[in-house]
Amino acid sequence: MAMKKIKIKKRWLIPSVISIAMLAAYLVLTVIYDAIAASLPDQYSARKWSPDSKQYSQTSCFISENYNFSTDSVYQLRSAVDSALEQASISKDENNPDSRLWIDAYSAETFIDVSSESCKIPVKAKADFCGGDFFYFHDFKYKSGYCFSEDDINSDRVVIDENLSWKLFGSTDTEGMEIYINGMTFKIAGTVGIDDDKVSELTYGSDCRIYLPYSAYEKIYASSSLSADIQTTASLPITCYEIIMPSPVSKFGYKIIQEQFEGQTDKISVIENSSRFSLRSMLGVMKSYGTRSVITNDITYPYWENS
Repeated sequence: MAMKKIKIKKRWLIPSVISIAMLAAYLVLTVIYDAIAASLPDQYSARKWSPDSKQYSQTSCFISENYNFSTDSVYQLRSAVDSALEQASISKDENNPDSRLWIDAYSAETFIDVSSESCKIPVKAKADFCGGDFFYFHDFKYKSGYCFSEDDINSDRVVIDENLSWKLFGSTDTEGMEIYINGMTFKIAGTVGIDDDKVSELTYGSDCRIYLPYSAYEKIYASSSLSADIQTTASLPITCYEIIMPSPVSKFGYKIIQEQFEGQTDKISVIENSSRFSLRSMLGVMKSYGTRSVITNDITYPYWENS
């Protein structure tokens, strides 16, 4: 018995093809999203912090040096966050009174000269003077040692990258060794590795890097006269602020931070990291392709934001 030929009506064919194409595109974007999430841990610190019972989000502020954002500005911003959470009836877990509702970090970047006993000629390095829980947001891979804490009493411990470690000591096993900055002695808490992928090579650059407590800059400046290319304390404003906080509804945390800088869009860029690589956000990037690369402000972004 001859089999009947099955005819597919054209009116059903086109919608079917479109549906299959949309499903394929969704799967591709999902794979891309997961790959981005895995390669950019700095953008997803909220995932580490967020307990199962609450929704948290991560927001970053990139600030022009001309805005003169200081530690006083950080304290004011923290106070505004506490007030906003209180108004929204968001409070700590009563069963864990020592817990924190939110964490933040801030940093400023400049160049400094660093030397050691084995390397008398100073090496110029990019220095990130940081405060808050900076190393929670930036969970580096350590070759030796570990990070310092903001609670360190003397503010005399630093973290260096492997580029600087090799130049100063010819090794990355440098925990506890001493370095010198403007006549002051600092101890190495840890040495971090550098990712060797192409994107990291482009964004990180070839500069040596060092991370110091923000409070250490004032001590370095006060110790003696500095070279001409090093900024004074008054001219070293904070240029990056990051926070993880409760966000029970979409954009809650982002809006709280954004409101504190209202009318300053030419000097402040506020980004919600937690949703920036969602499928919806990536589709928005695709739609605005060709216009997003135009920068109309004087904000300098840190290397981890350019990754």
